[in-house]
Amino acid sequence: QESTINWFSTLVNLVSHNLRSPLANILGNAQILESKYPSSNEQGEVFQIVNSVRTADKIISRLLKASFVTDNMSKMTISESLLQAYPNLILKGEFGDLTYQESVSFLLSLEVFLDNSFRFSPDRVEVLLGENQIEILDFGPGLNQDQLDRFGNVDGNTLGTLHGIGIPFALRILKTIGYDAKAENCNPGLKITVIKISNDTP
Repeated sequence: QESTINWFSTLVNLVSHNLRSPLANILGNAQILESKYPSSNEQGEVFQIVNSVRTADKIISRLLKASFVTDNMSKMTISESLLQAYPNLILKGEFGDLTYQESVSFLLSLEVFLDNSFRFSPDRVEVLLGENQIEILDFGPGLNQDQLDRFGNVDGNTLGTLHGIGIPFALRILKTIGYDAKAENCNPGLKITVIKISNDTP
């Protein structure tokens, strides 16, 4: 486990070092050009470059957070980590025995969902832990039907809006350990259910 943590942390930090500095230079130069052309019609490709670099920087930030998580996984349980990151979180139930991969994957994906939940429901967010299932419930405005249909999709209508790159990132992580997530409105609020993928065919 220690060698895995060291390898993962080193890899992510190398990627960050070799990508973040050049991206910062590109973004800085693009923003200078952007300021010269205040109208989006005049900006054209410069506007696209700025948006693309910002999206890439968000991905790197999420990877860096993953590196931090792996460095600290052995020091506390997932429940302790979540409560430390989100002191107002209402946490019910307990995790069973998890492999190292499951622990890291659950923690990273839950943080993506919780970041969004607390953004729209800062006073109350609940996490219910059950066998092969986790529910994240907030009391915010929920999603409209189009957002529900596009939940987890990476396309022009989701990038930079409600859940940006975070939700697709979380879903890909969950699928590596045999889990998926779905969203539904609860009136009020939004419920995200993380559930084990069944091998049974309908």
